[in-house]
Amino acid sequence: MSASQSSAIDELRSSEASKMIFQYYGSVQSQFGLLTSDIWHFLKQSCSNLQVEVYFETDSQSREEVEFFIEPVMPITQLDYNFSVCKSEHSSIMEIDALFNHLLTCKTNEHLVSLRLAWILPIPDLASTFFPFLQACTKLKCLQLFIIYPANGLDLLANSWLENRPESLEKVFIDISGVGNKDNHSTLMYFVTEYVPLLVPVGLNLEVKLNIGKTIFR
Repeated sequence: MSASQSSAIDELRSSEASKMIFQYYGSVQSQFGLLTSDIWHFLKQSCSNLQVEVYFETDSQSREEVEFFIEPVMPITQLDYNFSVCKSEHSSIMEIDALFNHLLTCKTNEHLVSLRLAWILPIPDLASTFFPFLQACTKLKCLQLFIIYPANGLDLLANSWLENRPESLEKVFIDISGVGNKDNHSTLMYFVTEYVPLLVPVGLNLEVKLNIGKTIFR
């Protein structure tokens, strides 16, 4: 599209396209010409039912990458964000809260139906990180999380779903790697056996997978 954006947009408009799929691996700037917010406004007006799927995989993720690729007004219905191999110093890596803040700024939460997130760095508190964003996602049906141990706040997150589940959310899959030893595994298994049956009656299908070793998510 960077070679001839105007002709590509004309083609989308004439064909009444309903879906665009973006796949990103490596350096955004080297692979894509930027579609500006004005272009996205035009596309949304021209293709009223437009849906966007984004598959984003990075090993040196930064705020600049995310802000370059995920623009305001993009009607992203499916987001697959894979940060599963880290080749940069941690000080240069964007925090997960900054990712969610950017998605909220872009109003991605208004369109998102499916979110798959693989995150290789520890997340200090799952509940405080995920619940506010999930509450803002009015159409989200499926959430897949691939994270590493420790899974702090997992019980609080589940409790929040029991008390005030996001209305559209139907299915959650959580894959936890690097659990480490049998004691850690037993603690998490207690969570699984305790909460999974409680969430079914409120309409949420929760599945949790525990991995003793460290896994590179794909």
